[in-house]
Amino acid sequence: MRKILIIFLANSFIVTSANASSIQNPTTSWKKIIKKTDTDATVIASIRDLSTGKTYTYRNSQTKKIMMASTIKVSILEALMIQKQNAGELLTADEKGNATQMIINSDNDAATVLWTEIGGDDGLNNFWQSIGVKITQATYFGETMATASQQNKILDQLYNTKSLLNTTSKAYILSLMSHISETQDWGVSTGAKDVALKNGWMTDYNANNGTWIVNSSGIIDDKYILTIYTTGNSDYQTGVTLVNKLSKAANKQQNKKATTPTSIWDRIKALLV
Repeated sequence: MRKILIIFLANSFIVTSANASSIQNPTTSWKKIIKKTDTDATVIASIRDLSTGKTYTYRNSQTKKIMMASTIKVSILEALMIQKQNAGELLTADEKGNATQMIINSDNDAATVLWTEIGGDDGLNNFWQSIGVKITQATYFGETMATASQQNKILDQLYNTKSLLNTTSKAYILSLMSHISETQDWGVSTGAKDVALKNGWMTDYNANNGTWIVNSSGIIDDKYILTIYTTGNSDYQTGVTLVNKLSKAANKQQNKKATTPTSIWDRIKALLV
């Protein structure tokens, strides 16, 4: 009986361990922040474990999608790199210059040049379809509507072993995202050490009340992806402050020192005493 019990317990522990996620669920913290903050902003947020794909999402309204703003520029560069790979070509000097300006400084003119080069709407739609993300391109690329979880899947291409991007392309994009202009280093980088990010902000043209869309998205410590999309902010800075608070709470929760797990055999022996 004891041998059978040991085998059963060992298998049980192994299965549980293999399915465990390394990220903590920050949705309760996010709810508390929204409750304490005097804001009419709509928030959709998502965190994704890079190792397991486990995802936690949060919305404070029925709104499921928000304009991507400049966070879409990561999609433009990923699509370009895949096209270059398929053609067996390297980026030209001009393409590198535009990619740098588009990601590091969020330059819209540079983004427009590369968006046109990949085929505009069709190029982005083909890219999203190829990675299994259902997004419909808007008339102007920054106004494209998406969920935070969809943006996380796009960033997951930079780490996923099944990604269409090769190692060189992944490293190039991550390098640019890790050297964002200092004036744009906010959002998901708040309370984190090693971050590759891309933020976005714009007036919500559909709202007609001068409110702002303020978004932040990035990869934290090579462990998880965090995206926070907001709309209905009274102004740019108010939106940045809100996104920073939500990001700081999520990052703080992930950085909590985990208790070292007891070994499988120690736990088994304890049960058999």
